[in-house]
Amino acid sequence: IPCSSKSIDGMFKELSSYVNHVQNIYLRQLLVAFFGDKEFAAKFKAHSAAKRVHHGFMGGLLEHTLSVTKLCDFFTVFVQEKTVGGSHGVFLFKLVFRFMTKVF
Repeated sequence: IPCSSKSIDGMFKELSSYVNHVQNIYLRQLLVAFFGDKEFAAKFKAHSAAKRVHHGFMGGLLEHTLSVTKLCDFFTVFVQEKTVGGSHGVFLFKLVFRFMTKVF
């Protein structure tokens, strides 16, 4: 089974950093609850983003989620826009949570 060429643990640590910086305490606690669950975290780290189109390999969902999170973080800060919901953190929560649902 093909696997990401990037460090799974390194990517997970970097994504966790974004999660830990979500300012809304309730949204941050929800994300931390999921990513702190060993079973969920293992599935998320191993899951592919897609079967054929992109990131169709182990760790692909994590790699894709992190790359999109980094892009969105850059653009929301760059354009000084606090995005839908009025908060940069809420936007990042929505983004990460959307990808988390692929595991189920």
